[in-house]
Amino acid sequence: MWQSKTSKKSKIDNLIPHSRVKKIIGIILVAFFAVLILTISFLSLVKPKVASTNLTNTSESFGLNQSIEVNFSQPIRRQEIELTISPAINGSWHFTDSILKKHLFKKAVFTPDQYLTPNTTYTITVSNFRNALGFTNPAVFNQTFTTQPVPTIASSSIHPNQTDVGICDPIILDLDHSNNGIVDFLFSLTPEAVLTVEKDSKGNNYSVKPTDCLAQGISYTLTAERILNLSNYQERPLPISRETVFSLNFTTKSPPAVASFTPQGTNVFVSTKQLSIEFAESMSTADPSPYISISPPIAGTWSWETPQKLVFSFTHSLPYATGYTITLAKGLPDSHQGFLQTDLQFHFSTIGHVAVNQLYPTNGAKNIPASATITFTFNQEVDHTSAEQNFSISPQTPGTFSWSGNKLSFKPTHGFNKDTSYSANLSPGIKSIHGLDSLKAYLTTFRTEESSIILNVKLDYQDKALSCEAAALKMALNYKGASVSENDIMAIIGFDPTIRQNDIWGDPDIAFVGDINGKQNSTGYGVHWDPIAKAANHFRPAAAFSGWTPGQLANEIANGHPVVIWGTQGNAYYDPWYTPSGKKIDAWKGEHARTVIGFKGSIENPTEFIINDPISGRITWTTSTLNGNWGKFNNSGVVVR
Repeated sequence: MWQSKTSKKSKIDNLIPHSRVKKIIGIILVAFFAVLILTISFLSLVKPKVASTNLTNTSESFGLNQSIEVNFSQPIRRQEIELTISPAINGSWHFTDSILKKHLFKKAVFTPDQYLTPNTTYTITVSNFRNALGFTNPAVFNQTFTTQPVPTIASSSIHPNQTDVGICDPIILDLDHSNNGIVDFLFSLTPEAVLTVEKDSKGNNYSVKPTDCLAQGISYTLTAERILNLSNYQERPLPISRETVFSLNFTTKSPPAVASFTPQGTNVFVSTKQLSIEFAESMSTADPSPYISISPPIAGTWSWETPQKLVFSFTHSLPYATGYTITLAKGLPDSHQGFLQTDLQFHFSTIGHVAVNQLYPTNGAKNIPASATITFTFNQEVDHTSAEQNFSISPQTPGTFSWSGNKLSFKPTHGFNKDTSYSANLSPGIKSIHGLDSLKAYLTTFRTEESSIILNVKLDYQDKALSCEAAALKMALNYKGASVSENDIMAIIGFDPTIRQNDIWGDPDIAFVGDINGKQNSTGYGVHWDPIAKAANHFRPAAAFSGWTPGQLANEIANGHPVVIWGTQGNAYYDPWYTPSGKKIDAWKGEHARTVIGFKGSIENPTEFIINDPISGRITWTTSTLNGNWGKFNNSGVVVR
């Protein structure tokens, strides 16, 4: 049924009286104004302030690329609010969370132009608070915060200059602060090697590991560069900070080495049961046979007695007189990822026949002392009685045996004869204790030292430039007990005052020719053997001679008689002249007299002579040298008895 609007209104009016409607409206208006008055009163009493920030007072926690947020307790008027940051940061403030569009903001946000300075304390200050009704809070808000530090490497799992670093082991690098992505670390090795780098989930450390194992026994330097990782912040290109923050020197573990190997050398007993290899470090105890060979092959088994000691046990006894080579091949692994870098070889040989390694005197030796001992050193232990019975010496010489280890010694009871050739022989068949008997003979032939006689004639140097003859006689006379001087001798000899004129000069067979302090063969010369013998006979029996042999000279020395002989010294040459009476004098420029005091060898065959030279001191001449010099004056001299 259709009903008009008028009729509807009438029904409402009938339900709510008009006076009552007016009353409800009045109540609502009163409540609104009351709330408004209360709000205005509240705003006038409760002043605006900072309610919260996204800052924290905990040190070293604020991100370098974070914005700073300030929340207010009620909407504020942005035109009057004052916000500062110290130290100053380039950036901009903007306001959000408004009640009315673009008005009455409850939040201020500061966005820096670039990342904040690490590990820096900042202070944010907020002042001049004014709310929507213009009420002002005179209080000043301050809050301090510290930015997070840039992490760096504080320590490593290996110490500086460590020398036993595993070639495949990772190096753990601990940071002083957690790295939450603000930096990257670039790691490199010198010498160069490819590295695999992993960071733990909390960013507290890095594991740096060679992709392929490093070389053994090599010194490396690990370097870390730190790069700030903020270049894309707010899509602005920011400066890159890159610096070296860590360097570590270390040396990788050396290749495994053999500390000892047994058996080694020669004369290894055939009863030996095993060979052993002692390594300097622990080895992989896997089957070593792929890396070890023995040549010629030996039946047996390998086993690890300890991680450092490898043993090969022989199945059978070893054969005599056999040499073996044991090769450890490159690649034999140790327990720390190391391995042999080169092949190693060791050798030993089993005991064989008895042989002589050394003997003294050596075959053909000469001048062996009469007090010497003959020795034979064997290559192994032998039966002493057997060796002594197989020894012989010619000419036969009584003596005694003694032993020192494997060395047999024979010492003559009365020493060897001098100037004598001997032969010492060991015949085959000397019995071995552990090996095989000898098959060869060993012979040494030697000659003993020469006999020698040296008279205890005191050396005396000549007093004047040309007084060698008097000085030589003085030494001989003093030895014989006659204490005389050169002047005493010259007083008896006398001087020939003739001055040399071309080929005319004095007679040295009678007296001293020229000045004894002069220059030879110009202003002075010397004296020959007859006047010296004449002077000698004033003190001791003496005789001049010419044409003697070295044997005659040695015979006089052997009888205890020193002999003065004539010869030359220096760059001598033949320089004869005639006396005023026409006698020819066979003279030499460089004429010189010496005293023979000893010889070596036999009297019949002397090999060397010992001489007191009044200018040169004590000298030794071979017999041929003596004859060459002495012969210039027809082997002349004076023997003092």
